[in-house]
Amino acid sequence: MVYLIIASIIWSFTFGLVKYNLANLDANFIAFLRSLFALPIPLFFLKTSNLNKRHILTFIALGAIQYGAMYLSWTKSFFYINAHLVGLFTAMTPLYITLINALYQKHLSWLNVLTSTASFLAISIIYYNDFNTVPGLLKGFILVQIADISFAFGQLTYKDFKSKLPGLQDQEVFALMIFGAIIVTSIATTSSNGWNFLAQISIKQFSIILYLGLVSTGLCLFLWNKGACIVNTGTLAIMNNLKIPLGVLVSIFIFQEKADLIKIIASLMIILVCVFVHEKAPKS
Repeated sequence: MVYLIIASIIWSFTFGLVKYNLANLDANFIAFLRSLFALPIPLFFLKTSNLNKRHILTFIALGAIQYGAMYLSWTKSFFYINAHLVGLFTAMTPLYITLINALYQKHLSWLNVLTSTASFLAISIIYYNDFNTVPGLLKGFILVQIADISFAFGQLTYKDFKSKLPGLQDQEVFALMIFGAIIVTSIATTSSNGWNFLAQISIKQFSIILYLGLVSTGLCLFLWNKGACIVNTGTLAIMNNLKIPLGVLVSIFIFQEKADLIKIIASLMIILVCVFVHEKAPKS
């Protein structure tokens, strides 16, 4: 669980960094660069001698979905909504994890479904009027959901697939997954003419993207998948929501983002209550 906590704390600062420093760049290009900058260090640990072609292609495909598709949608959402809303709108991730895990385990945790759905519906009701009045809010919400589904699918499929390869270490295949993300984000960047933004990057922006690549992507995604293989699915689902209050608080108090504190507090309280109910309820 320590791996998941460390990653969540570091990720909580990425919301504001992207929103308030990279807004003039192409979202696909940002996703490509942070994926590219995450690759060099994992390459030193890459080991494919015990993997066949199917294994290699599977890890590349998983990276394309969990990292590539996730970062493309997640980064694009900042162009429509504030950073703290990106954090709040990830509240459905535990439900996605529960449903995807049910496909693998042939067992559905109704407790996870109820608490995750309650959290999602309550937050949706709180922001219902804003969906009709705030420009881009619905688009941002949908993009965050696409990112969350990609992230949930990737981490659970990685956990399931890796369990069938005894002796395989996480660091041995991490570069393959990053490579998958690079493929997807490079295609997206080409389609949006994002390469034209290369000449517009300032030194500050380059430094931020380098940090996002090396730390937020390279280090944190490795820690997250490693932690996901250690904890049970219920704990993993809950830990996916830890970054919500952290990201919201950092966006408001460090990046000075304006927000309706009543709605924020209500949303966070709902999430915490759902987590509490999940933890205290009988597991049978």
